Amino acid sequence: FPEMARTLKLILAYALVSAAKSDGGHSHPSPSYGLPDLRAEASEIVEEIDPIARLAVNIPGGGIPGEDYPILASVPDTGFRCENMDLPGYYADTSYDAGCQVFHICQDDFHLDSFLC
Repeated sequence: FPEMARTLKLILAYALVSAAKSDGGHSHPSPSYGLPDLRAEASEIVEEIDPIARLAVNIPGGGIPGEDYPILASVPDTGFRCENMDLPGYYADTSYDAGCQVFHICQDDFHLDSFLC
């Protein structure tokens, strides 16, 4: 048995050395798990689209920004006042200038916080 054990050890050692040499000792992980990396191509496509169309791509449900709904950079002064509300809470601003893109939170002390949707 000692001769057979020695032979098996040599075969095992040879197999391990051969396997290590065949793949360079380690393997490199694939950064994309085999799928193509399309980020560079996608950024080139987005650069070709005008800024308004770029907004439309990110909004589900369709519509044209600036035509079907406003493009507001900040909350417009629409005259909404918490003092005019009976209860504290969340309120949609239905004024023309808000264009259904503004909502307000009225606190217990009539403090007003306003946000864009």
